[in-house]
Parts: sequence; structure tokens; C-alpha cells
Amino acid sequence: MGKNLMKSNETEEQKTWDSDESKVEGRKLSHINEAKAQDPVRVFFRWMKEDRKFRFKVLITAALIGLIALPTLSGVVRSVLIGAWNLPAQTEDPSAENGWDPAYYKKLADSIPEGMASEIPISLRMWWLFPDGVPEDEAGMRRMMITVTVPLYQEDGSTKDAEITCHPRLATEIAVIFEEMKEAKFPISQVGCYGYRRMNNGTGTHALSHHSYGVCIDLNWDVNPHISWGTTPDETSPYYISQEVVDIWKKHGFYWGGDWGEPYTDWMHFTYTDH
Repeated sequence: MGKNLMKSNETEEQKTWDSDESKVEGRKLSHINEAKAQDPVRVFFRWMKEDRKFRFKVLITAALIGLIALPTLSGVVRSVLIGAWNLPAQTEDPSAENGWDPAYYKKLADSIPEGMASEIPISLRMWWLFPDGVPEDEAGMRRMMITVTVPLYQEDGSTKDAEITCHPRLATEIAVIFEEMKEAKFPISQVGCYGYRRMNNGTGTHALSHHSYGVCIDLNWDVNPHISWGTTPDETSPYYISQEVVDIWKKHGFYWGGDWGEPYTDWMHFTYTDH
């Protein structure tokens, strides 16, 4: 009888063990089948709620992905802010570590023939313009600027000279652009470049306008306004900035504010730094 009792106990223990094993295996199969049969998103969030180990693994994985993606994400956010709000572009050191050839860009910085400005990648333009850093005040910025004489074609077919204050490394390029606009017989009644001031685009950032760097040109603003003025360009006017004029500026590496779209469309505005 004792032997039978021991055997009976062993049988019950074995049944209990087998039962527990089947439950565990059943749960595993249930999870897998659930993920296949049901909405994976819903199953994922239920597991997050009910399974502590699964939740811990997900959090660790997410943290690792975040650390890896953070540099790229911060660069994307910075690009969005600069593009949307016209924040000042940052200088970038063209070192070998960043994949640039310092000797090549040093050569570009030391000599400035026609066509060179368009060769500079947009990410390096602020460095190329200010390799020793951007001046901290208006007096320092003004000392950097130079004055260049350019021809302005007139509606009656004559030409008159105008003086433009701009960044010295863009002076040659700007002079050539005005020569080409004259050859295209595009009349210019208003022109402006350097002006140390804050932005007036309504963003509230109070950042310096890139006119402060001597890298932006405004043309014929009475006919080609900023969208915030509540008016649009007069396309019937001879002073309207045509596609031919836009193409001239773009050929020399400049961007046109007319391409920006709402709420920052600026038809009069040509800029070397896309701001």
C-alpha cells in the first residue's frame, strides 16, 4: 500500500509538472499565433502592458537606437529650423576629419576668380566667407565689407553705375552678374545689399538678417515684394524679375527668395547662403 501511495504521489507530481509545462508552451504558442492572427500593433501594446521582460527589452532597444540616431536627428532638426525660420547658418570647419580637403578650400579662400563662389558647397559657405569667425558686432562686420561698382540697365536703354557694399569674396561674382543682367536688358530701378539689421520676416527669432553679412541682393522691391507685404509681383512690369534673371543668379551659385514658398516668399531677394 505504501508503494502504491508513493507511486500515486509521483504520478500526481508528474501530472502537475506536465500540466505546468503545457501551460508554458501553450502561452508561447499563443503569443506567436496571436501576432500572426491579430493586429501586430495591438498585440505589441498588450505585451508591453502585460509582459515585464518584453517591456524591458523594448525600452533598452529604443534607448540604443536613440543614441545612434541622435546626431542625425539633431542635424535634421537644425536644417528644418534654419530653412523654416531663416536662422543664421553655422560655420563648418572643412577639416580632413569631415571629409573635406583643407588645402583645396584654403586655395579657394585665398583667390576669388569668377565662378568660384558657385563651387563652394552650401554647408561650407559661411566658413568660406568667415574663416576666422563671424564678426561679433556691426563695426567689425562693416570693416569687412567692400564697395563694388556695377552697371544698372535702364528702361530707356541707357546704363548708369551704382555702388554696392558687399562681402569681398562675392564682389567679383556680383559684378559679373550685373554685367549679365545688363546684357539681358533687365532694367533695375532699386538695388540693395549690405545692411546690418535683424530679420523682418515675422518669425520673432530676432536673428541677424543675412544682409548683415553682405551676401544678399534685393532688386526692384516696388514690383517684387515680400509676401508679408500683402502684395504679389506685377508680372506686367518691365522691372518684374523674370525667369531669365533668376537663371543668371542661380548660375553663379545664388538662391532666389521667390522659390521659398509661403510664408517667406521674397521675390526681390537673391542670397548666397539661401537665407
